Amino acid sequence: MLFYRLSLMAAVTLLSTGCGGSGSDSGSTQTPETITGTFVDDPVQGLNYVCSSGATGVTNGNGEYTCNVGDRVTFSLGSRVLGEVDARELVTPYTLFPNNEEAAVNVAQLLQSISQGSDGVLVLNESLLNALPPALDFTSSDFDTTIDNALGSESDYNGLVDEDTAQGSMNESIAGAGGSTPQNAAPVADAGADQSVAEGTPVTFSASGSSDSDGTISSYAWAEGATVLSSDMSFSTSSLSVGTHTITLTVTDNDSVSATDSVTVTINGVVAENVAP
Repeated sequence: MLFYRLSLMAAVTLLSTGCGGSGSDSGSTQTPETITGTFVDDPVQGLNYVCSSGATGVTNGNGEYTCNVGDRVTFSLGSRVLGEVDARELVTPYTLFPNNEEAAVNVAQLLQSISQGSDGVLVLNESLLNALPPALDFTSSDFDTTIDNALGSESDYNGLVDEDTAQGSMNESIAGAGGSTPQNAAPVADAGADQSVAEGTPVTFSASGSSDSDGTISSYAWAEGATVLSSDMSFSTSSLSVGTHTITLTVTDNDSVSATDSVTVTINGVVAENVAP
């Protein structure tokens, strides 16, 4: 009889313990860890975002968004997708297009052109936002023309911010936020082939073979020694004297990095025709 009572008490104890443990497990919940990041051209207020975990929102007055850690996040201008990245503390146009600097600069141009600056924050203009094309191709070579055509009739539109200004402003803001920008590649200067012409014959110089792989060439300078001959990409002159001249071309890109190349021009004197007495 005693054995029966002890066995029954043990069974009841085990049953109670099992039920209590089950109830504790079913009642616990784990809150996902979140990350708050900032979208920086300058910080941009008014960008729509969608997290892969399902959260949606609009970047606030500091350009901030919040997703779960490990999420992918898609940014858009209304229904027009800018791009998708891993949720992180700092998102920039370069993050959206890590292998296409020109497309990243196009994003910066657009955001700066359809926003009003307010204490270092780009606040998207609703009327300009609504006037944008239904889809945006930031990799298109006609991007600038497409935007100008779409927004040209809007009273709030002052034209597309030029590439150099947009990239300079973006890079400064990213640096201020502790981020990094792509390392600039130096331009390539090409002054053309050496030339030899007769005295008085116009000599044409062209820098059309010059290039910049990650930007644009913003200025040209042709000089002989300290004498500047032209600031145009191409020019002609017939003022060079008889002899050999070394003409130096200097090209400077949109990040103020320069490169040089030289061309040798030989001016041959004209032999006077012998006239019989």
